[in-house]
Amino acid sequence: MPSVSTPVLQLDESQLKHINDKLSRLEPKQILEWASITFGRLFQETAFGPSGCVITDIAHAQGISVPVIFVDTLHNFTETLDLAQRSQEHYGFQLHV
Repeated sequence: MPSVSTPVLQLDESQLKHINDKLSRLEPKQILEWASITFGRLFQETAFGPSGCVITDIAHAQGISVPVIFVDTLHNFTETLDLAQRSQEHYGFQLHV
């Protein structure tokens, strides 16, 4: 089993360029599908802003189960906390705070 300091995936510069070139031409749902296939288990970190909500919706529509990580700074608006709860109920993801 690799240690925490041992990278599981090592790519050289040309491999990274190839991957970036490929991903730059894909739609967001295709990128999420690629990531799900390539890495297996995905996690999403979000502050429940517009982009995070869109990614959650795309993943859900693709049938990709993604545990969601939310960093509670103890300074979030009540509306943000409510949205986090409603999103968890709607999409059925595991919310890690």
